[in-house]
Amino acid sequence: MSETTAQLALLMDFDGFLNGFGTSEDDWKLSINDIIMQLEKRYGAVVYRKAIADWSSPRLRRAAQDLQRYNVEMIHVFKGGHSSRYISDNQLIQATQDCMLHFPALDTYVLSFGEGDYMSAVCRLKANGKKIVGLVADGVSLPGALVRNLDDVFYINDKTGIFKEKAERNSRRENYQPERPAIVETIRNIIGVNGLPIEDVFAQLKEKDPNFSLETYGVESFEDLIRAYPNFLKFSETDSGVLVVPSGGVKNTCPFTPEELKKFNLTDYMQATRWYIHNGTIRDRVLHNIYALLEEPGRSMTNEELRNLVDPEGIVEDRPWYGTIFSLAFGACLWESPETSDLPLQKHILSLFKTVHSEEDFLVRYYISLFHKAFSERPELTPRVCAELMHPDDVESHIPLFEQVLGTLSQRRSNP
Repeated sequence: MSETTAQLALLMDFDGFLNGFGTSEDDWKLSINDIIMQLEKRYGAVVYRKAIADWSSPRLRRAAQDLQRYNVEMIHVFKGGHSSRYISDNQLIQATQDCMLHFPALDTYVLSFGEGDYMSAVCRLKANGKKIVGLVADGVSLPGALVRNLDDVFYINDKTGIFKEKAERNSRRENYQPERPAIVETIRNIIGVNGLPIEDVFAQLKEKDPNFSLETYGVESFEDLIRAYPNFLKFSETDSGVLVVPSGGVKNTCPFTPEELKKFNLTDYMQATRWYIHNGTIRDRVLHNIYALLEEPGRSMTNEELRNLVDPEGIVEDRPWYGTIFSLAFGACLWESPETSDLPLQKHILSLFKTVHSEEDFLVRYYISLFHKAFSERPELTPRVCAELMHPDDVESHIPLFEQVLGTLSQRRSNP
């Protein structure tokens, strides 16, 4: 064993762990002691051991004897009914909280996973400064959002007991794709495209599911629950308050890696990461006409109707048009009705965001949305640089606009 004072807690959804190998109990060749020895070689003493399962199942008889032999406490859960798939993960969440409460000195948690939603347990452990190791069968694919919150993952073969080498583990982690937990899907359906105040989200969630409980997810507040899923949900500050809005997700729509983007000049960077109308004169006309058509309070129209009125000759191509609309919606310039969010983009109902009171405000918000990413990643960004990029034929007159844009972005950074 390596010389270390680290102490580990091993918490297992054993049904899910065994299912990951796709074998019957008769084919199970690996002892729990082999797993513990591998962990102790790498981290330290496994001093807290629990395994959760429906131990009444005949298929677990041999495994139960093995666990008892090596002092693993077995927590029994009865699996029956439509909610049986969530019982083990709820129990695992409770077990992690009990362990943190009674044994705060334990600094590393080894968790094995089944099919449930374990993000809340992982986020709670991370918030308390714990190191987390995932233990799964070789070949099992964990959700990408979960893997990215783990400090390490061990893939183990049930017949050989060999843990995969680090290089192979890392390559697996990079290829994982995110999956949305059920609670995230419910919340995203509630907030729609434009988001809602957190109080309204919580109230509607309780209406949809009267049995909803924060304790189930191991968090103390609804805000903590939203923050537990940064790949899918986030907070957005607007003039009308803080809204819960959909996050862009972990997959970048840009086909280039962050390392490749760093090598681009600003022009290439903006064109790679943002869809917008490149011609400043046309862009000015389009933005002005969108504002003018929707300026009347309460007026709304479909994306297709707006496009036909603003650009009847079809000068603007699809990507720049929809990219412009997206930036306007993301920047709280346009309101997209949640009732049409499941329809094709052409049929989305658009109206002016209720807190927009002038065309100047409309433009500032649009460019804040457009430069939001670049502001945090491109240190060379200045009002003049923005004006030269967006309006090369009329730089000086547009510098004041971008002074407002970058000034607002700077304030947001200093007051997150």
